[in-house]
Amino acid sequence: MSPIPAAQDSAPEAVPTRRTARTWGRRTVIGAGLAALSLTGLGGMFRAGPDEDEAALTDLSRAGGAPTGERWHGSHLQIIAHPDDDLYFMNPLLQRSIAEGSTVATVVMTAGEADGKNSPTDDDREHERTPTDKPGYTEARHNGLRSAYALMATGNQRAAWRREVVTLGDGAQVERCTLAERPAVQLYFFNLAQNLHGSAKAPDGTGVRMRTLWSQDVPLESTLPGTGSPVTQPQDFSRDRVVACLVDLLKQRRPTVLRTLDPDPEHDPYEPGISLADHIDHTATAQFVLAALRQYTEQTGERPVVEHFRGYTSKFWPSNLSYAAKAEKRKYLMPYAGYGAPCPANDCGDYQVRPDPGDSTHIISTAYRYTPDTDWLVKDGTGRLNAFAVLGGRVAHWAEQAPGSGSWGAVRYLAGDWLMPRLQVRLDKAGRVQLVALRRWAGEKDAVGVEVVRAVQSTPGGDFGPWESLEGPDYGNSDQRVRREIGGPAAAFDADGRLHVFVRNFAHGLSHRHELPQGGWSPWQKLGGARLQDAVTAFTGHDGTVQVFATDTYGVLRWRQAQPGGEFREERIGVPVPVAGSVTPVESAPGRLTLYYREAGSCDVVAYRQESDGEHWPPLPAVLAGHDGIGEVAVARHGSGGRGGTAVADRAGSGLLSLLVAGPGTGGIAWAESGGQLVYAPALAEDSTGRMVAAVIGTDARLHLTRRSAPDGGSAFGPWTTV
Repeated sequence: MSPIPAAQDSAPEAVPTRRTARTWGRRTVIGAGLAALSLTGLGGMFRAGPDEDEAALTDLSRAGGAPTGERWHGSHLQIIAHPDDDLYFMNPLLQRSIAEGSTVATVVMTAGEADGKNSPTDDDREHERTPTDKPGYTEARHNGLRSAYALMATGNQRAAWRREVVTLGDGAQVERCTLAERPAVQLYFFNLAQNLHGSAKAPDGTGVRMRTLWSQDVPLESTLPGTGSPVTQPQDFSRDRVVACLVDLLKQRRPTVLRTLDPDPEHDPYEPGISLADHIDHTATAQFVLAALRQYTEQTGERPVVEHFRGYTSKFWPSNLSYAAKAEKRKYLMPYAGYGAPCPANDCGDYQVRPDPGDSTHIISTAYRYTPDTDWLVKDGTGRLNAFAVLGGRVAHWAEQAPGSGSWGAVRYLAGDWLMPRLQVRLDKAGRVQLVALRRWAGEKDAVGVEVVRAVQSTPGGDFGPWESLEGPDYGNSDQRVRREIGGPAAAFDADGRLHVFVRNFAHGLSHRHELPQGGWSPWQKLGGARLQDAVTAFTGHDGTVQVFATDTYGVLRWRQAQPGGEFREERIGVPVPVAGSVTPVESAPGRLTLYYREAGSCDVVAYRQESDGEHWPPLPAVLAGHDGIGEVAVARHGSGGRGGTAVADRAGSGLLSLLVAGPGTGGIAWAESGGQLVYAPALAEDSTGRMVAAVIGTDARLHLTRRSAPDGGSAFGPWTTV
């Protein structure tokens, strides 16, 4: 975080200074203070009497054990704008990477010098009287970040660091800090400042900022070394020089996971027009990272996991972290604010986030910009399982070598331009896999293009054809800020085999496009909704009707066809507590849905099952807890009749896969964790032999799978297979 200068865009400025960021937007902290529901058991789900779904959920309480734990060590690189973006927007996932012993490096692009006043008081008048010392404030923020990383890695925030100069690209110098006790943990400081040779204005009067460097409205941005930095002299950086240095760092670090910020943040849904809702340095940093990643992947062929995290915009939506996770984030923010160590010189941390750095809307969530899907493991028309993920801007595709064999071929990458991480995987009536994604490109200056694209297999198990553009609901708008804010796609086939695609539009409502009987596509049509989270899911019921679900700050909206091929009608599902992210719908019995999702605030996984009439919903869902997990919930049906069941999986608070299995000696429902650290969200599917398979993408950027030993829902999962 860092203050925003006066408005530098044609839109009204709506971003707080550092000293007001703690309370700005508090009206939108929907889930932060909600009390957890105290519910036990699944009794509330069965008031309508026994049917196939009762057998399915009862099967969960008899489920076999989870596979044994493993560790899939990766190399993690975070590239952020300010020295606290990682603590606010990427933790607790960052801490999990450090705790597992992986190589972790964080690159901070700006000096974060702000007004240079490191005042320890919350009194604005006292703050104004504090002397300005921009190099000193930069150093204080760096000291705070080093303390936070030391605490995460060693448990001692005073652990020693080694500071040195490293040379990148064409001779540019940056500071590298290595934690002496844990040398695999490093920090890099570029120190790009809001000035050019001592002035905050370029010769043409343009304000100097990361955004203006990216757009080339200013040709150069100079650095501001912090007090005590081993890099003692300011340097000038052009846009190309920044990109070249990042490419050089990528080649040195070879990350398997690259974390950065949101390149296309949403506008403030509570303000008219296009009001900036995230820090312009966050956006520009993500733009620089994407430019460097393109060059890096083209030159090396490496395809890391790329995770984009929301910044300030997380505050608009319900909290997606448990109480324990929010407390953990606050724990590692305290040393960043200079707490926990004597500091007579007032340079041990960032005092501008005091008195409580956790008293901020930034702490309530750790949210991906592109909500992950859980349907990326699918059985095609040949009977083979297929897995898909977007790695390094390309679709990675793994396929079983024979149906049910558990033997997998090497990963293959689909050709095409840069894709963002959200991917929809759907099976058509012919047994072919169809993929729907978001394609993004950068144009002149800071122009950006984003569109929905589709790729189709030629035959079941065959090669994929080229990506076809479906444009987007705001594609024709003359303002690229409107076009680029498109949400992640959701897709489903109707009874006639025609694909329907849904996205959140710029107005934060739902838009829809579908294939026509005579070929081609319908125009994009607005279905309604307002202030929707970018977390849309769609599926096709047994009767061939398409249903789509979206969540807002209050609950769940559903659009469904009254009959196959019919128009969509909107209705609200009255969930008792707002939803954190998306819902996973399952037709647990013909015409009867169960929604799985996380409740805001507590982030417990719940199952919300329709009444037997297929229309009404009960007063309360069944709470399945979930080990302080984060992210979307994977659900899959298997078997039929009395042997049928439902498998549920998520990413636990530990970062491992969590499967719903029997608690030891209780006969009740409990979660069992397994595997190693994963990214995005898990997937579940039944193979050709009827055995349930769980799949994850690990932090090593590889596919990992575990499979039950028999079709029986009570059988245990076997060892992990790494592809």
